Amino acid sequence: MSSLPAPTTQAVALSAHATEQYRRRLRPGLKRDAARTELERLREVGEISIVSPEWLNAAKTAPYHLLLGDDVALPLFPQGEGWVATTCIAQRTLSPTHRAAKSARRRLLGASRRPAPQPF
Repeated sequence: MSSLPAPTTQAVALSAHATEQYRRRLRPGLKRDAARTELERLREVGEISIVSPEWLNAAKTAPYHLLLGDDVALPLFPQGEGWVATTCIAQRTLSPTHRAAKSARRRLLGASRRPAPQPF
């Protein structure tokens, strides 16, 4: 853990990468500047947590996370005299329609890999 004091939502810097990932993963219709403005507003009402969301599967554990609701996390790492959000990660969820389509596709692929029944 860093010797820095715990971050506050207002003091978290947003990296260009975090902003771009927010735009690409959650708001692809926004231009870069609009996505940054929106993310800055959301940052102010987010929650700082020392505990990673249970759905997060990160290669490198962050000391803190800025949580935006239950489905978006921005890992925070010390940088200079403060904290920076290095990326934006969204929980991957499938709608019931997508889940059913994915299951059907898997069944079809599984069936095509099985050997054909042999005649008697």
